[in-house]
Amino acid sequence: MKSKVGSKYWHKIILILLCVLIAQELSAQRFWTNGAGDGLWSSGANWDLGAPPIPTETVTIGDGFITTVDAGFAGTIAGLTVGAGASGSVSLNRSLTVLGPVVLNPGAICMFVKGICYYTTGY
Repeated sequence: MKSKVGSKYWHKIILILLCVLIAQELSAQRFWTNGAGDGLWSSGANWDLGAPPIPTETVTIGDGFITTVDAGFAGTIAGLTVGAGASGSVSLNRSLTVLGPVVLNPGAICMFVKGICYYTTGY
């Protein structure tokens, strides 16, 4: 005799699992806002979710921001996307380990000078 309870709820279980997976994927993205105004990666107010990114999160730095990966930041992220359009910079005052892809959006040029990635759309 088959159990009707298991077959009755399988679609609900799959829906819940899909929602959890989607929520995890959405939370894996972090966006720079410079809300604290100090440019430091360790300042939680500079990030969209109010805390610095963790190693499982991908970071997006938009156009025109000047940022500093400082000693107070953990130093590891899952990926990095740098915006196209206006210019900006990412200064490295400590090592930054990027476990996944580094994406420079179309038109972005990154020049490293003494630990600073200056990005711009061209010269």
